Amino acid sequence: MSQTARAISLVLLSAFTAFSSANAESHTVTFTNNCGSGTPIMIHHGSIVSYGGPYTVQGPLTAAIAYLQTGNCLFDGPNCATVELTLVNTASGPQALTFP
Repeated sequence: MSQTARAISLVLLSAFTAFSSANAESHTVTFTNNCGSGTPIMIHHGSIVSYGGPYTVQGPLTAAIAYLQTGNCLFDGPNCATVELTLVNTASGPQALTFP
């Protein structure tokens, strides 16, 4: 391999590494409770990950459940209005759910 080809390969490798690092997936969910009472709860992978504070995940955030705990909600949100979150760099969106 010629020196020029090696230099080009090194530059391409460096550019790919920089591109990969710059596009690392990360998501932060924050809560604003304008109700004046209750505690925002977020559950991810079956565990409570936030009691109202910001929650950051490295990589995609899939099937997280958020709701305002006012004392009537069961784990994962039954008896409350909930929001299911999926945040992925290629496609994201919330879905509002209501459990009776």
